Amino acid sequence: MTRPSQPWAIASGRNAPLDMAIDANDVYWTENNTGGVYQVGKSGGSVVTIKAADNVVNSSWAVATDSTGGGTLVFWADRAHGRVGAAPVGGGATPWYFDSPNGSGAGTYGIAQDYDKTVDRVFASDFSTGGVWTFGANHSGGTGLVDYSATGPTGLFALGGNNVLVTLYASGSVQNDATMIATGKNDDARYVTSDGTTAFWTASDGNQVWAAPINGNGTTPVLVSGSESQPWGIATDGTSSIYWVNKTSGTVVHGSLSATAGRRR
Repeated sequence: MTRPSQPWAIASGRNAPLDMAIDANDVYWTENNTGGVYQVGKSGGSVVTIKAADNVVNSSWAVATDSTGGGTLVFWADRAHGRVGAAPVGGGATPWYFDSPNGSGAGTYGIAQDYDKTVDRVFASDFSTGGVWTFGANHSGGTGLVDYSATGPTGLFALGGNNVLVTLYASGSVQNDATMIATGKNDDARYVTSDGTTAFWTASDGNQVWAAPINGNGTTPVLVSGSESQPWGIATDGTSSIYWVNKTSGTVVHGSLSATAGRRR
């Protein structure tokens, strides 16, 4: 199981960053207090606006991009209106939207792009009504389709082959489809990512980041960090780096993955 080393900030002074995603070149995140969606290079630099702040709380929640190898689209969950927005990488375009099949009050929370290109689709979770739904990544809007039911789903990560990691807020646990891979340490599991062998997720109320093997079955997770500042969104490039955002301190954090679990380098 892999584990990140001491992290460092690549962006600061942000307004309550919430969730994040990465591709080969950039890091993307949402700021739910203002509704903005943003982009910055993996090593830092100038911040690019994908979706301008609309000052509607929760109108940008989770975020995903459509490729690990230099994406073309960015997607975000609009929890305030029960839908998912989309816009090109690099900004400069008017967003378009996909509505939840559970209605405007669904509380759309998590989002994940399916990297298995046999099916080009995006998954979304509805926290308020429960359930996971999906839509075609290359479509220009419309209403999504129900995929399966789940109670209080928050974060999602698509492993490919129709397998999806799901964090469940109330139990603080993580599922790989129907299998509970790890039991919770806090009752506030938020977002999840994976490098293909290990699941990493955040527990914001406990200021923690956790890890467990994706093929686990009720295992006890490993503590990656217990001294964060309300960590929410989390992402990895699958090879050398992991990133997460701290909502309270307004930082975007970067850590290097180590092949040795259970210690920091």
